[in-house]
This record gives sequence, structure tokens and C-alpha cells, in this order.
Amino acid sequence: MAEPDPPAAATDAGGPRVKFKVAFKSTVYEMDLPATAPVAILKQELEKKTGIDSNLQKLLFKGVLKDDQSLSDAKVTEGCKIILMASAAKDIINIVATPTNSTSSTASSPSAASAAPAYILDAPEHKRIIERGPPESVEKGLVGVKSAIPALGIPNLVNVRRIKTRLSFLATDELQIATGELTQKIPYSSISKVISEPIKGHDGYHAVGIQIGPTEKSLAWFYWVPSQVRSNVGH
Repeated sequence: MAEPDPPAAATDAGGPRVKFKVAFKSTVYEMDLPATAPVAILKQELEKKTGIDSNLQKLLFKGVLKDDQSLSDAKVTEGCKIILMASAAKDIINIVATPTNSTSSTASSPSAASAAPAYILDAPEHKRIIERGPPESVEKGLVGVKSAIPALGIPNLVNVRRIKTRLSFLATDELQIATGELTQKIPYSSISKVISEPIKGHDGYHAVGIQIGPTEKSLAWFYWVPSQVRSNVGH
């Protein structure tokens, strides 16, 4: 007996549609999109369902899907399953951003403009880390010198949880934040601001704040960045 034909894709005024699944951790999302829709549109729809910024999503189906691919070009067919690999911005912030009151939180108060501290690192959450001094393995900071960021990144920094951290700037236009337990990759397009402050009493070193989320409360701070590479972090 002949095998029955596979079900035809649904159609609408805009052309054929395809129903498929996207799996993220233990959750499976049912999707229904035009077959001609680019992967970028799929990511936008997933952002609505998951809350994960489309820039932080990686979709796997017979390889990594590219944003400009259409679903049909990617061979996405009726009933197939795509794997979503991602970290929500809030999860990254929970790992690397200031866990307690941030100096930036004063920005919402009516008198913030006049009351803003002249030196950010005077705030208690920064001082308690700086008072411990730099790690023994930190690279020597050089005043008045500019150097390129090493290919392997900037090692032996300290984050706000006092955990050694390496910052790497990848050819894939991503910032990689790595500790001994976890590695996170953040697209440059998701970084809205980079600020830095020299660390008083420790010539040659800076603290650098990288804003990952939409507000200054999501500033992730890293300490003991050597001055010679600090200016290149923002670029």
C-alpha cells in the first residue's frame, strides 16, 4: 500500500505557513509562521513568548540558523523541532551585576542630578571589593601606555561577587564573560554603555562598568582592569 502524502502546509493570503516547535530547556513552544518568514522574525516571536532578547538567541536546526534565512530555506517543515539556546539578560545580570544597592539606583530620585557622587567607586558596594586589593595574578597596570587587548582577553579581573573573571572580545562580535564555573556570551549589540573609573590609590588600574540590560541597574562591574587596555574595552 502506498504511503500517504505528508500533510500540506497551511496557507493564508500571504502564502504557505508552517507549524513547528521550538524547545527551550524544559518548555516547548508551538509556532505557526509563514514559510517565507526570516529567522529574525522567528526570534522576535520567541522574544515575546520567552522574554529573551532576540540578540541573545541561538537557534539550532541542522546547524545554526542565520537571521536572514527564511524558514523554507532553512528546511523548517511541518512538525519539526528547533532548539533554542540562550540566556535571558536578567540571568546574565544576576550573575555579574551588582547584587545590592547600586550607585546608579540614585538616578531615579528627584535630586539625583545634584546628589550624584563625584566618584562612583566611593559607593560601599565598590569600596568593599577595592579594599581587598588586586589579585596577586592580575596583570601589571601601566600609566600613560596604551595596548591592544590580548587575543585571549583580559584575565584575573574581579566581578562584584569577588570571583575571578576573564573578559574576552570575540571575532563574532560578542563579549565573553568567563569565571571558573560559567561562561556567558553577550552580543555587542546588547551592550548599551561602557563606563570606567580609575581606582584611587592603585595607579594603573580601573573599574569598568558594562551595561547589559536596558537600565543602569544592569551595569556589570569588573575591577582591576589594567589602564593600558582600558580605553580599548569601550571600543
